[in-house]
Parts: sequence; C-alpha cells; structure tokens
Amino acid sequence: PIMASPSITITYFNGKGRAEISRLNLKYAGIEFTDERLEKEEWGKRKAEGWSPTGQLPVITVDGKRIGQSKAMEYYTAKIAGLIPEDPVAAALVFSARETLGEAAEKVAKAFYNPDEEAKKALLEEFATTDAPALIAKLNNIRDTAGNQEFFVTSEVSFADICLFHMMSFVKMAAPGLGGLDAYEAIVAKVGEIPNIKAWVESRPVTAL
Repeated sequence: PIMASPSITITYFNGKGRAEISRLNLKYAGIEFTDERLEKEEWGKRKAEGWSPTGQLPVITVDGKRIGQSKAMEYYTAKIAGLIPEDPVAAALVFSARETLGEAAEKVAKAFYNPDEEAKKALLEEFATTDAPALIAKLNNIRDTAGNQEFFVTSEVSFADICLFHMMSFVKMAAPGLGGLDAYEAIVAKVGEIPNIKAWVESRPVTAL
C-alpha cells in the first residue's frame, strides 16, 4: 500500500452499482474516503458543467484529480488496498475472475432493468439455465489454474474475492436454484466475516442494487 494517505472521494448515485467494489476495496483496508451520493438533480448540474471526465458516474477524486471509469477506480482502490497479488500470473487470474464475474453481473442487470416484463422473464430464464452454469464452469477453470487455494486465486484475500463477495448475490438472485456454488459461498462467507467488511455492510445505506 502507498505510504501517504491520499484524500479520496467516491462520487456515485445512492446505490451499489458500479461504485460498490471500489468502496469495498477501501473499506477492507481501512482507507478513509468520502462516500458522496448524488441525487439526479445534482448530477444533472455537474454533468452540464463537465465535472466528470467521462460525462458519467462513478468518479473517484484522489488529491483533487478526478478519474472516471469504474474498472480504473477498482484497479486503483485494489492497488492501494493491497488486494492485487505481487505475482503477475496470480494478478492476471484475479483480473480474469473479475471480468468473468462482471460479464455475468452485466447480464443480470440487463434483465432486471428491462422495462418489458415478458422480456425480463425470458432473459432471467436464459441466465438461470445457460449463463449461470457456464459462469460456474469458467470460475472453476480459474480456480483450477490457481491451484484451488483457500481464497479465489491465492491463500489470502485478493481483489477477486471482493468482486465475488459483491457479485455473487446478483447471480444467486437471478438463478436461485444454481448448483456448484459451495466453494464460492464459503469464500463469500469468509469475506463477509472480515471486520471492516462486516461493519460496512451493516452500516451502508440500504439500496436494492
């Protein structure tokens, strides 16, 4: 982790969405940050002023420098939290896990946010029967390559475990009967017992997504 404590603000809407993994990374390491949650009206003003470097949220501000793109934010927060393994192969497997989980989470979000109830139902059914089992197979391949460690990729908590902790709830919500989850649920439970993570989950604003 970087020695000097930077001044950090994460700016997003009042929800988990694309900011929660970055929040979890920082909370895990006990790194202080301002959790700024904007109402749509306030975001409209900032967007019009060109406040966000990408014209979107979330944004992380580090010592006055604004950085857009949620994955860039996740990388930065994971890096300063000590959640990216030193070994380059292990680090690559961590990012492979993140991308694999992210693809599944995107499909779930696409289904949940579909305004057409019939289409939503069809998308969720497709996810449960096709995408979710394929996801487990992909995750198993990553774990096999990593040597089936205590956590997802290594013997210690990494960025992959934080992503799993955040995203597995979406997968289970969309595919409630999904099997083959034992190893992953065990990891999620261990991450959930980490005092800093537990405290954050108990105190964060309650939002659906």
